[in-house]
Amino acid sequence: MKRIADFIVEKRVFLIVAVLIITVISGVLIPKVNVNTDMTKYLPDNSSMKIGMDKMDEAFPDAETDNTIRVMYTDLDEGQKLILKDILEKIPNVTDVDYDDESEDYNRDKYTKYVLHMEYDYGSPEELAIFDTLDRDYSFNEMTYMDDSGNSPGLPLWVMIFAVCLLMIILIIMSGSWFEPLLFLFTIASAVVINLGSNLILGTISENTFSVTAILQLVLSMDYSIILINRYRQELENTDDRKAAMKAAVAGAFSSISSSSITTVVGLLALVFMSFKIGFDMGVVLAKGVFCSVVCVFLILPGLILTFSKVIEKTAKPVPDVPTGGLSRLCGKIAPVLCVVFVFLFAGAYYMQTRTVIGFSMLSPDKIADVFPN
Repeated sequence: MKRIADFIVEKRVFLIVAVLIITVISGVLIPKVNVNTDMTKYLPDNSSMKIGMDKMDEAFPDAETDNTIRVMYTDLDEGQKLILKDILEKIPNVTDVDYDDESEDYNRDKYTKYVLHMEYDYGSPEELAIFDTLDRDYSFNEMTYMDDSGNSPGLPLWVMIFAVCLLMIILIIMSGSWFEPLLFLFTIASAVVINLGSNLILGTISENTFSVTAILQLVLSMDYSIILINRYRQELENTDDRKAAMKAAVAGAFSSISSSSITTVVGLLALVFMSFKIGFDMGVVLAKGVFCSVVCVFLILPGLILTFSKVIEKTAKPVPDVPTGGLSRLCGKIAPVLCVVFVFLFAGAYYMQTRTVIGFSMLSPDKIADVFPN
């Protein structure tokens, strides 16, 4: 490992540039990754929903498979309703529009519903183009729309923002420098981009996997950066040579980081054996993400730390010393009791797990269905 550590430190500029080039290429590839929005493809083969869908396909092999988008307006005049139907039919990629001015299936109280047909997949560029046209040219009278893909909503943006902010607060408080968190984020962000771009080799990933990968990879991998820089500080106490300290830190931290990452990767790969097939998709992508993070931590973080070592020293700050001695002594005293408690908790949790009924739902909030349940 010493030779590898020497190479990483001596060739740090080359490695940083190489990883940055790979990151840029991966960023360009991200939009080219095929994201599957049809969650029914991940249903277990023995699920009643999957069996029913297969039987329908066998019974009606020639059935039309066009997809639909429901559009609802509020407070339209009677004269506007039929005119708007004709206008919506002219939207590019829309093949037909369903509307009956005498039916309650399309007219209820102050609301009016139109059903747009298309021959393209849900989530395809053509469908997104229809959405853009609706938002740009037809977003009057409290217009709302929803396709009939039946997909569950992805991870809300506010959740990701909150998670990143919380992580930054913890890093800023516990880091030995105000500048360190930026290096950590840059390193893991590069790994996230590489992971997302390399999903192209998988062919297709699920929408859920795509939406949660970045934040989960960030949280799962951040401790590797902390382990490395803490080891670097320990080595600096023995020598004033930063490069020698970093070489020793890389070699010394390898066992800790590799063992921690292997445990995480194995745990994520356990998702592959889920009956709900999205587990395979998510397990492989997240495990690959952790691997990318470990590689980036070893290849570019040492170089970044050495490059910005003076900035780190100038922005140094005290680290809060959290007293844990009392808690450690307490845990030692009540260890036998805790063991018994956890045995009962495990037994109870296992029993409840065997009694849990598993269901598969792809419901998402649907304002149109609240007005037009049919």
